[in-house]
Amino acid sequence: MYRLLSPSLGRGLLRAAGRRCRACSARLLPGPAGGRAPEVGVPASRVAPRGGGPGLLPLLAALAWFSRPAAAEEQEEERQGAGGAAAEGAADEAEAEIIQLLKRAKLSIMKDEPEEAELILHDALRLAYQSDNRKAITYTYDLMANLAFIRGQLENAEKLFKATMSYLLGGGMQQEDNAIIEISLKLASIYAAQNRQEFALAGYEFCISTLEEKIEREKELAEDILSDHRADE
Repeated sequence: MYRLLSPSLGRGLLRAAGRRCRACSARLLPGPAGGRAPEVGVPASRVAPRGGGPGLLPLLAALAWFSRPAAAEEQEEERQGAGGAAAEGAADEAEAEIIQLLKRAKLSIMKDEPEEAELILHDALRLAYQSDNRKAITYTYDLMANLAFIRGQLENAEKLFKATMSYLLGGGMQQEDNAIIEISLKLASIYAAQNRQEFALAGYEFCISTLEEKIEREKELAEDILSDHRADE
């Protein structure tokens, strides 16, 4: 996602921009989740590798587990339970700290203290990565992107918006979701301000065509519901 642009949403952009944007639409939106991290001074997200079959080691581990005495199994369960509770408590504590940092950052933005807000957001992002909290990472990236956007730091805002979008898509969000459309619109605005007209045009048309498709589906759904209601009368 943190390359200039990638093909994760290319098909949607091609539908919107047509053949005239064939050369640019494949680079408009971020790459797949789990790609190289954005150049914003934070570690890359951790994604489980996709490999082949389970192999021999898991089988040996399973056989070793079933060969353990009952007492050993009970002790292992106790240790795992205690470790799980401790890990959950640490995660809750980290999340609470992240929430407080985000609140402080928002307050700094409201007080027109963007430099202070940026420092706080970097602390929140670092803690979110350390606790592997994907939702917190995504939300923090979004705040950082919007802060850079309103400060006119367009290159940084572009990278951060792509980071936000990649995490949203990696978490299962559909590319037609309003959040994706909103970020795409902001990216298109950045491209327009930078005189990257082809990218801007492809982005705007992607947003428009996606919204038009959603509106059309809503109309069809409303008509179906109305037809069913009339049939029941």
